[in-house]
Amino acid sequence: MRLSDLGELGLLARIESILSIPETKRLADPASAAGRVLVGVGDDAAAVDLGDGRVLLLSCDSMVEGVHFVPGASPPDTIGFRAMAAALSDIAAMGGAPAWALVTLAIRSDCDAAFAEELIRGARAAAERDGAVIVGGDCVSAPRETGIHVSVVGEGRRDGLLLRSAAKAGEVVMVTGTLGDSAAGLAVLQGKASLDAEATSFLTDRHLLPTPRIAAGAILAEHEALGAAIDVSDGLVRDAGHIGERSRVGIELRAERVPISAECRRAADAMRRPALHFALGGGEDYELLFTVRADAAEEVRAALLQRAQLNATVVGEVAAGHGVTVVDESGQPIEGLPAGWNHFRGVR
Repeated sequence: MRLSDLGELGLLARIESILSIPETKRLADPASAAGRVLVGVGDDAAAVDLGDGRVLLLSCDSMVEGVHFVPGASPPDTIGFRAMAAALSDIAAMGGAPAWALVTLAIRSDCDAAFAEELIRGARAAAERDGAVIVGGDCVSAPRETGIHVSVVGEGRRDGLLLRSAAKAGEVVMVTGTLGDSAAGLAVLQGKASLDAEATSFLTDRHLLPTPRIAAGAILAEHEALGAAIDVSDGLVRDAGHIGERSRVGIELRAERVPISAECRRAADAMRRPALHFALGGGEDYELLFTVRADAAEEVRAALLQRAQLNATVVGEVAAGHGVTVVDESGQPIEGLPAGWNHFRGVR
């Protein structure tokens, strides 16, 4: 079967079956490398027990030419910045704090040395902004497409881990910030929408210089009312689906509640496209999507607003069943919506 038929999720499921650690192996020697793994393949980051209530969080991310960026269309430092920010966002989604990073460049020999240097400068800027330090990596030649690959290590509390698998029926679904800005920013960069300078700057910054929600993740990790969490990298619908699949629940999203910025709406209007499509399937916003007990939603929202200066919006509910449904104001399912990004199929 070709990967284009299997899709990203199908491939990941097969990889997970190969790499999964049997429970008997974990229990046989809790002090071993296998025994200390609390969370393996299948979440935003792996979690390893450090033995004193702390956990080590590990994740990685890649930006590849032709898939994530086109040389010349974006300043090279922003490519490095985005790659680092995407990896750091995984740590945020687990409720942790980033600490160290490794960066590998796979780069064509005909590239200008300044291009490689700017990739690293951008990655360093993103790491330093969120308190992480790049401590090494590798540099190899690439026969064709250039890529930058980032591995990050962070720290968290064992009793404060945020997982995709912890959603429960009856909880509400919330998301930080606004959605669709990165996709709208990419459209502006591609010349598909012409806006004023202020709106252009806002949207392109949201795409080129994303902000991992580190502080928000730490705040969520403190609340015992929290259910599941994930960062919005593939799009709201697809990432809600990841929570639903891991938690074995259904997710119902309310279209009219999805938070969309005025700038994103203006870009969508200029392209004669529904802004909701950017928000549901655009991805790369790196906001946090999470579930929480309904009676604690306002408390969590207030904490995020006060301590992280970040708004959060209730966008749906967790229910028994499976799959993600997007409904209109009358509760009727909306058909024909974008499904989000799927590597090997390239669907949005």
